[in-house]
Amino acid sequence: MRWLAVIVTSTYILTSYPVALLSAAETASPQSLEARPAQEETAVSKPAFEYRPEDRRDPFETLVKEKPKINEGDPVIDPNRPRGPLERFDISALKLVGIVWGGLGLRGLIRAPDNKGYFVTVGTYMGEKGGQVVDVASDRLVIEEKYRDTEGNIVGKTLDLPLRRKEKDK
Repeated sequence: MRWLAVIVTSTYILTSYPVALLSAAETASPQSLEARPAQEETAVSKPAFEYRPEDRRDPFETLVKEKPKINEGDPVIDPNRPRGPLERFDISALKLVGIVWGGLGLRGLIRAPDNKGYFVTVGTYMGEKGGQVVDVASDRLVIEEKYRDTEGNIVGKTLDLPLRRKEKDK
């Protein structure tokens, strides 16, 4: 039933359309037909508004630029750098159990919470927050962690990891 209504309506529209154009053309005077192209030409030749994009902003560009969220205290860690085994632990969980002197200079011996020992030198990364050993002294390691402050600037924080000596029972 619905299809029948669609067919009848479309047939009526298609057959009456040329008749409406023909009847409008017959009733129009020759003077009005000559006047129409002149009006159309003036409308085409003089647009009401012309857009000139120079020195204007892009209308599709957002007005407010979003800054990436920076949380104070976020560590600065290179995502492309491979992680070492000491970077799985917090620095407070690592223990400096010895300093080794040798032909390659001073090295620190670190005991991790998994009870494994690791040698560290200047430049070794350790700790969950991307700390880096900057100095190996005879009694301590100096570690620098880099953070971002609220303005996005990189700030360094220096931590000391002292040599833990065994205390003799009294």
